[in-house]
Amino acid sequence: MSILTTLSAEIVSQATRALTGQLFTEEQIKKITSHSVGKYLKELFPDNELERTQRERIEMAQSHIKEASSIMADMRTELNAQKKTLDHLLGEIEEKKYTAEKYAQLAETNQGAVLAVRQEIETALREELVRQSTAGRGTRRVASALLWVATIVLGAALGSYFREIWGFVVSLVT
Repeated sequence: MSILTTLSAEIVSQATRALTGQLFTEEQIKKITSHSVGKYLKELFPDNELERTQRERIEMAQSHIKEASSIMADMRTELNAQKKTLDHLLGEIEEKKYTAEKYAQLAETNQGAVLAVRQEIETALREELVRQSTAGRGTRRVASALLWVATIVLGAALGSYFREIWGFVVSLVT
């Protein structure tokens, strides 16, 4: 009975191989590839389904890793460019902050001195204007009086001789 069982198993395996197109069973492939010569022929034999799906998954994972690495490299390049720009802007901000602090300090330091100088100049200017106004007061009064008298006399003369002067001007024009 054992011969019949072995024979039927062999017939079934041969029929399966004929239908599937496999020349060897997986056990036979393992036996052949485990020997020293078979190790070189291992690539010629078909893999079982589990190894094939694992290899496909590994290849897919490797392609995803390559894409992710490319994306990360692009992001790193962009971040480095943004970092350089931000460092430049930070330098400009620090420079302008230093300049503003410098001018603020100068303004605080000189504010008291400027106030004192301003008050001194105002006092000196006021004194000079008072001195000049008192120095020429008499002369200005005499000149003002003469100018006032001359204006009144000229106005009176013009008023009384207006018709004669107007007639003379019209005769010159015509």
